Amino acid sequence: MEDIAKEYTQKKESKVKHLLSNVSTTQVIIFGGLAFVAIMLSNNKNADPRLNYVIYAVFIIIILVLLFKPSKEKVLLPEHIVKRIAQEALDRKVRDGKEFGFDSKVEVSPYCHLQWENDMMTGNIRPIAWDIGYIEHVHNSQYKKEGVIRIHPFEGTIIGLSEYPLGYSGRETHDKDIVPVGVVQGNVKTTDFGNGQPTN
Repeated sequence: MEDIAKEYTQKKESKVKHLLSNVSTTQVIIFGGLAFVAIMLSNNKNADPRLNYVIYAVFIIIILVLLFKPSKEKVLLPEHIVKRIAQEALDRKVRDGKEFGFDSKVEVSPYCHLQWENDMMTGNIRPIAWDIGYIEHVHNSQYKKEGVIRIHPFEGTIIGLSEYPLGYSGRETHDKDIVPVGVVQGNVKTTDFGNGQPTN
């Protein structure tokens, strides 16, 4: 399942975008300094021409390191990719025969929800999981069971499996709010955030 996520991430990231995401301000200044030195040496007839080759080699090494350095920017997996990951994981679980019987057919349902985490103190919001609905059909029976398989939104790893006896439509999954302790205790208002007010 992680291979599907990795394959999608690699296709999504262009080499130019990957390179730019790894370049810091300090590295831009170093690039500029090296370029300036190279220009000055090329204009100086008394300078050893081998120094230019050294500078060009340093340029190439820096570019290669930045090009193959892992990107800091994470790629959010889209719905069709996580559904594919979910189906493969469910098929494997049927083959294992632990969570589902060998005679079951388990398929991904059309319903899913990207769960977000909202930090009310900092105002940061980030995706934390894809909830993908599934339906289990037992062979030669009318028995049907529904549930949710939870997938990491960036890595594609399986982080949970839950049964929903009343069915799953996507509305059952709720986003997660992180509320500061002071708000729960009642001594801080939400309008005080960012005004230097104590939170506990």
